[in-house]
Amino acid sequence: MDYYCNFVSPPSQSVILVAKKLDIKLNLRKMNIYDPVEMDTLSKLNPHHILPMLVDNGTVVFEPCAIVLYLVETYATNDALYPKDALVRCVVNQRLFFDVGTLFKQIYENVHVQMRNSQPSEKQVQRLQKAADVLERFLTERSYAAADQLTVADICLLVTVNALNLWLGYELAPYPRIRDWLGRVVAELPGCAEFQAEPVVFLARHLGLEFNHIVTSIYDPADFEALKKVNPQHTIPTLVDNGHILWESYAILIYLAEKYALDDSLYPKDACERSIVHQRLFFDSGMFQNTTLQAVLAHLRNNPITDEHLAKVKRGVEIVEMYLTDSPYVAGQKLTIADFSIFVSFCSLDMMKYDLTAYPNVQRWFAKMGTHIPDLEPTRKTIEEELRALLQSMNK
Repeated sequence: MDYYCNFVSPPSQSVILVAKKLDIKLNLRKMNIYDPVEMDTLSKLNPHHILPMLVDNGTVVFEPCAIVLYLVETYATNDALYPKDALVRCVVNQRLFFDVGTLFKQIYENVHVQMRNSQPSEKQVQRLQKAADVLERFLTERSYAAADQLTVADICLLVTVNALNLWLGYELAPYPRIRDWLGRVVAELPGCAEFQAEPVVFLARHLGLEFNHIVTSIYDPADFEALKKVNPQHTIPTLVDNGHILWESYAILIYLAEKYALDDSLYPKDACERSIVHQRLFFDSGMFQNTTLQAVLAHLRNNPITDEHLAKVKRGVEIVEMYLTDSPYVAGQKLTIADFSIFVSFCSLDMMKYDLTAYPNVQRWFAKMGTHIPDLEPTRKTIEEELRALLQSMNK
């Protein structure tokens, strides 16, 4: 089954996630419609010359929602993802058309304007906000977008909302139901989390732990199959330690510190000290890491970074500068796991040559962190190469 796509496109991603949910193996064919050779190949199969496109034993299907519905109706073992009940199915269809004709359309309009180094008009911003408001209202009625269980509508909307966050840095704090829904949907789908392994690598180096670092791309079928065998959520990073399996980077940080550190300084037992470490970790996971990651991804893709997004980066850096005003480390007088987590976010900024001149406390701390991590520069170089390779694999 050949799937011609451009992975940067959210509609292309929705098909891949549905296929993974159905345990369908796709032969991913990265396409560039601006390449004459590839365009000629595409035109022989698809008179509209559009992506994505599926070729399944001679059947050619294009338009992402059509592909999604084809896969489900042809290969699903039951009707849960696309219910046969007419009333439920009509709601699923409505959500799919809302995604294509309203939410994704408004995201695309805002992104297209910013790609021309302009700012969206007030009407464009308002239309996007209205679309997000509508999705929030949908989720007041039930736990999922269209039914009481996961459907194809959730999967298609998931990649659109991810684009809202990744492409525009859109603030989802005013939308608690969308945020809760995201967590539910991601938990049911393979392939929704990456780029979170670096803090674990750096802490392991600091603790002098020998580990077998297996570079994994969830977009590579062989890698994905190997990951599925150890992690039911199929997320990265995943740690396997003498048969004990653990995922989520912050959980791994805590586990390593509690099991292998010589004392409790990296993860204090004192409730007050530990609460500060937790606060710093949640600051990084809930705001700073994602903001810096979006910035470095845009940088690596040679895409412009909006003034609004740079303002979010600046605010995060200012907060860390404040943390370090009277302390050598982000959570107090001692090095903790929070330092390793936030250090990775600053490595992302360093990768894009972000100017830290105005932040002397951050500069001092960043330099000092280098003394705590053996072989830092070779490790960082390797990680950057892996990140670039991952970006390439996402586009296959």
